Amino acid sequence: MREELLIGSEEWQRAASIYVRYQVFVLERGIERSDEFDQFDEKGRVYANLFIDGRPVSTGRFLPEDQETARLTRIATLPQYRGGWDTAPKSFVSLKNMPEKQVTFDWLSIQN
Repeated sequence: MREELLIGSEEWQRAASIYVRYQVFVLERGIERSDEFDQFDEKGRVYANLFIDGRPVSTGRFLPEDQETARLTRIATLPQYRGGWDTAPKSFVSLKNMPEKQVTFDWLSIQN
Protein backbone atom coordinates (compact mmCIF):
# COMPACT_ATOMS: atom_id res chain seq x y z
CA MET A 1 0.00 0.00 0.00
CA ARG A 2 1.48 3.35 -1.06
CA GLU A 3 0.45 6.48 0.85
CA GLU A 4 1.13 9.94 -0.47
CA LEU A 5 0.15 13.30 1.05
CA LEU A 6 0.10 16.05 -1.56
CA ILE A 7 -0.54 19.72 -0.85
CA GLY A 8 -1.11 22.25 -3.57
CA SER A 9 -3.47 24.24 -5.74
CA GLU A 10 -3.34 22.41 -9.06
CA GLU A 11 -6.72 21.70 -10.68
CA TRP A 12 -6.29 17.92 -10.22
CA GLN A 13 -5.73 18.48 -6.48
CA ARG A 14 -8.94 20.51 -6.30
CA ALA A 15 -10.75 17.75 -8.21
CA ALA A 16 -9.46 15.09 -5.80
CA SER A 17 -10.69 17.13 -2.84
CA ILE A 18 -14.10 17.71 -4.38
CA TYR A 19 -14.43 13.98 -5.15
CA VAL A 20 -13.82 12.98 -1.51
CA ARG A 21 -16.02 15.75 -0.11
CA TYR A 22 -18.88 14.89 -2.49
CA GLN A 23 -18.73 11.23 -1.43
CA VAL A 24 -18.63 12.06 2.30
CA PHE A 25 -20.70 15.19 2.75
CA VAL A 26 -23.22 15.10 -0.11
CA LEU A 27 -23.83 11.39 -0.69
CA GLU A 28 -23.12 9.94 2.77
CA ARG A 29 -24.30 12.75 5.06
CA GLY A 30 -26.95 14.32 2.84
CA ILE A 31 -25.59 17.88 2.86
CA GLU A 32 -26.79 20.03 -0.03
CA ARG A 33 -24.16 20.61 -2.73
CA SER A 34 -24.70 24.36 -2.47
CA ASP A 35 -23.90 24.22 1.25
CA GLU A 36 -20.79 22.06 0.90
CA PHE A 37 -19.18 23.84 -2.02
CA ASP A 38 -18.92 27.55 -1.31
CA GLN A 39 -17.14 30.73 -2.40
CA PHE A 40 -13.87 29.43 -0.94
CA ASP A 41 -13.68 26.55 -3.44
CA GLU A 42 -12.10 28.75 -6.03
CA LYS A 43 -9.32 28.31 -8.53
CA GLY A 44 -5.98 28.60 -6.76
CA ARG A 45 -7.22 27.38 -3.35
CA VAL A 46 -4.73 25.08 -1.60
CA TYR A 47 -5.86 21.55 -0.68
CA ALA A 48 -4.23 18.68 1.19
CA ASN A 49 -5.06 15.27 -0.24
CA LEU A 50 -4.06 11.86 1.01
CA PHE A 51 -3.78 9.27 -1.74
CA ILE A 52 -3.54 5.53 -1.14
CA ASP A 53 -2.42 3.56 -4.17
CA GLY A 54 -3.23 6.59 -6.32
CA ARG A 55 -6.79 6.99 -5.06
CA PRO A 56 -7.83 10.13 -3.10
CA VAL A 57 -9.11 8.98 0.30
CA SER A 58 -8.87 12.03 2.57
CA THR A 59 -8.81 15.78 2.08
CA GLY A 60 -8.79 19.19 3.68
CA ARG A 61 -9.01 22.73 2.37
CA PHE A 62 -6.60 25.46 3.50
CA LEU A 63 -8.08 28.85 4.42
CA PRO A 64 -5.50 31.53 5.23
CA GLU A 65 -5.96 33.18 8.63
CA ASP A 66 -3.03 35.58 8.27
CA GLN A 67 0.27 35.76 6.38
CA GLU A 68 1.80 32.79 8.24
CA THR A 69 -1.12 30.60 9.36
CA ALA A 70 -3.88 28.72 7.57
CA ARG A 71 -6.82 26.76 8.93
CA LEU A 72 -7.60 23.31 7.52
CA THR A 73 -11.33 23.11 6.78
CA ARG A 74 -13.75 20.76 5.03
CA ILE A 75 -11.83 17.76 6.33
CA ALA A 76 -13.23 14.51 4.96
CA THR A 77 -12.13 10.88 4.81
CA LEU A 78 -13.82 8.08 2.89
CA PRO A 79 -15.54 5.67 5.33
CA GLN A 80 -13.27 2.68 4.75
CA TYR A 81 -10.20 4.74 5.69
CA ARG A 82 -11.47 6.31 8.93
CA GLY A 83 -10.42 5.62 12.48
CA GLY A 84 -8.85 7.25 15.50
CA TRP A 85 -8.66 10.92 14.52
CA ASP A 86 -11.92 12.16 16.08
CA THR A 87 -10.31 12.63 19.48
CA ALA A 88 -7.24 14.50 18.24
CA PRO A 89 -6.61 17.75 20.12
CA LYS A 90 -6.16 21.09 18.43
CA SER A 91 -2.63 21.23 17.14
CA PHE A 92 -0.35 23.16 14.85
CA VAL A 93 1.68 21.57 12.11
CA SER A 94 4.77 23.24 10.73
CA LEU A 95 4.86 23.45 6.95
CA LYS A 96 8.23 25.19 6.81
CA ASN A 97 10.24 22.12 5.83
CA MET A 98 7.87 20.49 3.35
CA PRO A 99 9.64 19.60 0.10
CA GLU A 100 8.52 21.62 -2.92
CA LYS A 101 6.34 23.81 -0.72
CA GLN A 102 3.34 25.11 -2.67
CA VAL A 103 1.84 27.22 0.09
CA THR A 104 2.72 30.72 1.23
CA PHE A 105 2.13 30.18 4.97
CA ASP A 106 4.28 28.39 7.52
CA TRP A 107 1.77 27.03 10.06
CA LEU A 108 -1.45 25.03 9.82
CA SER A 109 -4.11 25.15 12.54
CA ILE A 110 -5.95 21.83 12.89
CA GLN A 111 -9.09 21.89 15.02
CA ASN A 112 -11.57 19.11 15.79
